Amino acid sequence: MSVLHDADKLINGKREQDYGSPQINWRETASLWSAYLGTTITAKDAVLMMALMKVARMRHISMPMRDAKDSVIDAAGYIGLVERLEE
Repeated sequence: MSVLHDADKLINGKREQDYGSPQINWRETASLWSAYLGTTITAKDAVLMMALMKVARMRHISMPMRDAKDSVIDAAGYIGLVERLEE
């Protein structure tokens, strides 16, 4: 399976079943992070920051990228969620 296919299955399948609507979940996450940081961030900001966290992890992985596929799939999933948040 391709990374994008796997990411799509996550964000439009099991994860949504487990965690509910991404719009609600990420709006709540952004609200909590905003309170913690003392500055307002959006749901889109929160999702993009999670994608950046995955990118940072991938920069320091000492194994071949094929062995770090989970991080690649997660990063693609977070980017895919940006579109979902705008639905």
